[in-house]
Amino acid sequence: MLASIFYLGIFSGSIISGKLSDKHGRKSLIMVGTALQFLFSVLFLFANSVTFMAFMRFGYGFSFGFTIALTTSMYAESSPIKYRGKGLLLLNFCVSLGKIFGIVLAEIFLSSYTTGNWRLMMFFSGLPSVAVLIGTYCYMEESPRYLIANEKYDEAF
Repeated sequence: MLASIFYLGIFSGSIISGKLSDKHGRKSLIMVGTALQFLFSVLFLFANSVTFMAFMRFGYGFSFGFTIALTTSMYAESSPIKYRGKGLLLLNFCVSLGKIFGIVLAEIFLSSYTTGNWRLMMFFSGLPSVAVLIGTYCYMEESPRYLIANEKYDEAF
C-alpha cells in the first residue's frame, strides 16, 4: 500500500499541475512544488503511524509528480527547437539519477529491508529539492508561453 500510494500521488500531482500553471505561471509553481517536496521529506521525521506515513507518501509523490510535469513543460516551452530533444532526454536522465541517489541513501541509512533509519533517509531524499528551489528562484525566468498567454508580451520577448 505504501509504495502504490506514492504513485497515486504522482498521478494526482501531474494531473492538476497543467491547469494551475496556466493560471499562475510555471516558475512560481515549480517553487511551490519543490518547497512541498522538502516539507514532506521533513515531515517523514515525525511519522508515527501507518496512516500518517501513507499521507506523507501521497504528499511526497504528489509534489514530485507536480514538479516533474512542470519542469518538463517549462523546458519544452523555453528551449530552442534544436536543443529541445536533448534537453528533455537530460531531464529524464536526471530522474534516473535521482533514483540512484535513493539507492545510495538506502545503502547508507538502512541495514536491511526492515531495519535502519528510514526517517533520516527520507529527509535526505528531499535535500535536492532545496537546490532546485534556490536555482529556480535565482536563475529561472518565467515561461515565454505563459507570459504571452497572459498578454505580457514585453517580458516574453
